Amino acid sequence: MPNTDWQEFLHLMYDYENGVESAQREIQKMLEIGPEEAVFEKINLAREQIYRNDAMRGVPVAMYRYALAIQFTRPQEAFQLLVQLANQGDTEAMKSIALGYTEYGGFGENPEQELQWYLRAANAGDAEAQASAGLWYACQGNNDQEYRWYKASAEQKYPKGLIGLANWYSKNWVHCEGVLKEEYKQKAIALYWEALNHVTRISEAEDIYFSLGLCYESLPQYRNAFECFYKSFLLGNDYAAVTYLKLQLKCNTVIPLQQLKDWKIELGDNCRR
Repeated sequence: MPNTDWQEFLHLMYDYENGVESAQREIQKMLEIGPEEAVFEKINLAREQIYRNDAMRGVPVAMYRYALAIQFTRPQEAFQLLVQLANQGDTEAMKSIALGYTEYGGFGENPEQELQWYLRAANAGDAEAQASAGLWYACQGNNDQEYRWYKASAEQKYPKGLIGLANWYSKNWVHCEGVLKEEYKQKAIALYWEALNHVTRISEAEDIYFSLGLCYESLPQYRNAFECFYKSFLLGNDYAAVTYLKLQLKCNTVIPLQQLKDWKIELGDNCRR
């Protein structure tokens, strides 16, 4: 890359790191055009240059961003910087170390170390880390610990904590003895609706509406199920349309066209259909 092009990119990255919207749009456009891996490598090289001096002077924000930039090229140095920050109580550093131990990180995949660092941040009260710990235990089939950490995260109104706890209540609706706990389904529904007030991604809302549809169908409260499946479809879930049609056949019911239009209006600009 010619030096002038690199200097221009550095200026773009300075603006990007400082939240300038035009720079953020430009970087996003570059990532979309790709190749993504090459663009990320270029971004990390720029971040390394931007934050190196302040990181060496011990500026916490610079240390953190510099460590992330060099995680894949100089993992040991990155790890030492993040541990230094973690020992000062920085939960973002703790979570980054945890991510570094996943298949996507630079420290080598180590599930036990991943969990330990998530738990360290979770015990410090970080809602995102609590939800990550809940997910880790869910994947391991540890029902009690899954509930504990999703509940802690949900109490802070963190979206993934609310969704995780709702999922927990939904899947534990039927006990291993076959006993139904009706209040669990109602708790799941309440948590899903609350999560809708906090999510920022359409894909998350799409999944929540679909989960709500399944809950309502199982109660059975078919009118509510129709609404949630249809809204999930409008947000982009093609399978929700199949589920909606199957439910129509099952109930021998056709929802009036005006009602479908009203549900679409309720979603506003988020509609993808």
